[in-house]
Amino acid sequence: MTINRTAVVGLLALFSLLSACSGVEYATRSAQYNVNGWTETQYVSTNYTILGPVEAEGEGMTVIGFFGEGVDGVGLLWEQAREQYGDEVTGLKDITQSSEWLSVLGWLYARVHTTYRAVAIKEG
Repeated sequence: MTINRTAVVGLLALFSLLSACSGVEYATRSAQYNVNGWTETQYVSTNYTILGPVEAEGEGMTVIGFFGEGVDGVGLLWEQAREQYGDEVTGLKDITQSSEWLSVLGWLYARVHTTYRAVAIKEG
């Protein structure tokens, strides 16, 4: 049995393409802006009142790199903060995220579950 080199190269190129597409699809589903990796926030005001902690969870998945669903991103924290503390929320500080990934060949199936935490504040 001989293996056709062109077929092998073609399959590797296809897998690479599909793997790249899954990353692009995942990056476009954010509730607000996308948080990839680390987020650094700097809050310089000293005239604020701490309303309390806020936690939100997001989950998303892609199949074959082309089909994706889910909601994630720091926008979920804002929604949760407004639900807990109403319109008093004017900002979030000390934002952190923790992600759990599950991937089968990267391009075939990928799922991520992210927990976002922050402190809701009110200016003034």
